Amino acid sequence: MSQNDLFVILLLGLMFAMTALALTTQVFGRKAAQRAVVSGEKKYRGLINSSIQAILILDRHTPLFCNRACAELLGYDSPEDLLATASLERHLMPGEHASYDQFWEVSMRGENDGITRRRQLVDLRGKTLDVEVVGRRIEWDGRPAWQVTMFDVTESSRMNALCGQARSAFAFSQPMLPTSSSPTTTATSSPMPPHPLKRYRDTRRQTSLVKPGST
Repeated sequence: MSQNDLFVILLLGLMFAMTALALTTQVFGRKAAQRAVVSGEKKYRGLINSSIQAILILDRHTPLFCNRACAELLGYDSPEDLLATASLERHLMPGEHASYDQFWEVSMRGENDGITRRRQLVDLRGKTLDVEVVGRRIEWDGRPAWQVTMFDVTESSRMNALCGQARSAFAFSQPMLPTSSSPTTTATSSPMPPHPLKRYRDTRRQTSLVKPGST
């Protein structure tokens, strides 16, 4: 075997080793990236599911994702029970279906992103809820969707209403105070006493007017 043949064999072996190393690195790198993505998704879902804020993703009326706080807010035992519902229209207030369709069309254009609104919903038991809602348009599995975060403010709304009623009742129970034009409140004005210097000047003027011997 000549030196040239030996050189070619060594070169081919080195190229094969480098190719094998590159393929192995790509495979392990791809698997590591996949594990990182899966781990990131699990952590993200864990944070979402443990959040005390109600989070919901929907396609018009169809729920695509929700966390436990959202399911409990609307009266479901678990997120799976809520996601098994074909439509969430039952949770809209009566007469809001047409306005919701308009809201959806505007939201899909991104014009409602980040705007906080207060609205009323109905839970699974028929109880009216006051919620503050903020959402944004997202892409979910290649199609547009609406991600919304809801805050239950039912109790604070009830307390504000009670405070308003208490203030109204207190104001109504107070006696009407007479106005300043009422004759019963018109105080008798008494003349102000003269200034001491003015009294002194008046006394001197009167004394100068008295003729000698007139007393």
